[in-house]
Amino acid sequence: DYERVEFLEQELTQLFPEREGKDRRVDKLVKVWLRNGEEKWMLIHLEVQGYRDIEFERRMFTYAYRILDRYGELVEALAIFTDPNKNFRPDSFILTTWEGENGGNGRKRKKQKYGIRYKYRTYKLLDQSREELAASDNPIALALLVAYDSILKKKEWKSEKVPDSEQFVLKTAWLRLLLEKGYDREAIVRLTTFVIHYLPFSKSEMIVTFDKHVADQTQNKEGMGIIERVENEIKRMAFEEGFGEGIEKGKLEGFGEGIEKGKQEGKLEGTKAGMLLGKIQSLETLFSQSLLTTSRNEDLAVAFELPIEWVERIRKGDIPGMEEVEKFLAGQNRNGNGH
Repeated sequence: DYERVEFLEQELTQLFPEREGKDRRVDKLVKVWLRNGEEKWMLIHLEVQGYRDIEFERRMFTYAYRILDRYGELVEALAIFTDPNKNFRPDSFILTTWEGENGGNGRKRKKQKYGIRYKYRTYKLLDQSREELAASDNPIALALLVAYDSILKKKEWKSEKVPDSEQFVLKTAWLRLLLEKGYDREAIVRLTTFVIHYLPFSKSEMIVTFDKHVADQTQNKEGMGIIERVENEIKRMAFEEGFGEGIEKGKLEGFGEGIEKGKQEGKLEGTKAGMLLGKIQSLETLFSQSLLTTSRNEDLAVAFELPIEWVERIRKGDIPGMEEVEKFLAGQNRNGNGH
């Protein structure tokens, strides 16, 4: 019953205070109800970005017995693996206390192992179909889609780390998919917050840039001013992720100045031209910080929804102005009206 879901974060923290600060993995204890009314406790574990915990199997067992001892609940455990190694799929914890033989009185003796074996469910991301993940309306499947594409990028780059520029293109394509599927602003912000935190960029500037891109794209659905959306998103990330005033006052300046300039011209806020100028300003800032040096112009044109000729110009420092933007939009309107 998806209408009855309760996250037991406080209970999990009380039982396992040592898990605090382990930001490369996700552990969630959830109370759910089946459609027949039966209550179940579920432990969901996500190994993020291929991070492998050498104590993983033991920790899964520790979770199970502590929850049983404290709350008297048998937990349904699920481990989700997002690493690129198809052969890595631990599904049990085995503790052997004694090995010996049994038999006697004429019976054949055979060796036996005595101890504990705890087995749990697993979900291997690489076993899944990318097409099915992308086609799904399940938000968890769509979040895992980013992790799946990251694995493919790692293989393409033959590296454990994907350049921020490639991550940006990947995540903006994913954002466009969310918009096409009709997700509202609140759902998109929650999903992107998860993706940014657990599949992070290496540079904090890129988090701010991607957050602004989310703001620009979701502004169309909510009708909020660009300045307001950017400020709200940057403040949220600054305080929740701990970047503080440095991001608010420093990293945002490049975006704020360009946006404010257009606003003062009386043509920015709430207009298509303003949205387009915001994308141009974002791309210009990324190029100036040398964050997109390896990205292809074709991919950037798709990600930012700009003409490829403009992307080429912006890369060279030739920035389209308001007059060109208005002519471009007028041409789109004529084509859309069939003239």
